[in-house]
Amino acid sequence: MRSLQNMDIKKDITMKENMIGIVYTHTYGAGFSTWNDTSELNQNLAHAIEFEDMLAIKDILVELECSEYLEPEELSVVWVEKGTNYRIDEYDGSETVVLPMHLDKTAI
Repeated sequence: MRSLQNMDIKKDITMKENMIGIVYTHTYGAGFSTWNDTSELNQNLAHAIEFEDMLAIKDILVELECSEYLEPEELSVVWVEKGTNYRIDEYDGSETVVLPMHLDKTAI
């Protein structure tokens, strides 16, 4: 797997030490987060997506055994502070990250 060597990437990773990158699929088809396990590789993938490093994204998808059904262009990332509650809604493979601040209704 290709490593992220760019200084800007290293600086950004340091700045995001308190953050977690949630990788999700914004297109219909296969849901990345709902079909896969969360791991350290996903954090590398989150940084690669943010910096649009298509080669690194492809390498990570191969390593995660997702390259058969996902393309790099189908993935997005949202950054949240560690410990933040969130959920991923999925419809036909298209995922949405829902954070507490987005919830304006309470179930009764």
